[in-house]
Amino acid sequence: KLLESGEIRRFECDGSRNFVYQYADIHDSCNAHYHLKCVKCGRFIHMECEQLDLVREHIKEEHGFVIGSKKAVLYGECKDCMAVSV
Repeated sequence: KLLESGEIRRFECDGSRNFVYQYADIHDSCNAHYHLKCVKCGRFIHMECEQLDLVREHIKEEHGFVIGSKKAVLYGECKDCMAVSV
């Protein structure tokens, strides 16, 4: 019911049946930025970045494809996990 009403958002993790849920404030700008997901610790980071906005614009103009930031999740390793790996 919370998903249907828009009170929370659900992000699928790694194409599996595992999900991350987020409270969706009515003033939230979550649809306008990207998300980072650490594959080691599971940390989920909200990220606004002008450089990624430029990449999104390039892909739209040069390749005719619009990336939807509402569900855009980039997978990798967070700085804390990288520090442990060294």
